[in-house]
Amino acid sequence: METVKTNTFYIHFGTLYNYPAAEIACPAGWHIPTDAEWLQLINYAGGQNVAGGKLKETGNSFWQEPNYNATNEYGFSARPGGWFLNGTYYFDGVYADFWSAATPNTSEVWMMVLKNDLESIYYRTETDKHCGVSIRCIKD
Repeated sequence: METVKTNTFYIHFGTLYNYPAAEIACPAGWHIPTDAEWLQLINYAGGQNVAGGKLKETGNSFWQEPNYNATNEYGFSARPGGWFLNGTYYFDGVYADFWSAATPNTSEVWMMVLKNDLESIYYRTETDKHCGVSIRCIKD
């Protein structure tokens, strides 16, 4: 756990956004993927059991070992920025978390999670809106 990250973190992993910030982070003509759009990507990449490996950047430059079955087959190049909450960073090198535009309730949002030691993808993981995680914007 760390409370301060250097500019190198942001160069390698990008900014981690809480959900209110994520909702306005995408440029005009782009948006945070909906639940259906994430599911479409996951299904295209072979389903929930293997999609994580196909979407992760290969090697161990950013992912902690073992980066299990990472092929980056579709050029998604997911990097493990981990997450941020209450001034502390957690699990960079281990988890790549991405917001979904879907909210199961008023205090949480779904996100998609890839992990270094799995080739599967956690789909619809509920997370507090105050956590900072990565986003991927897609064209409208």
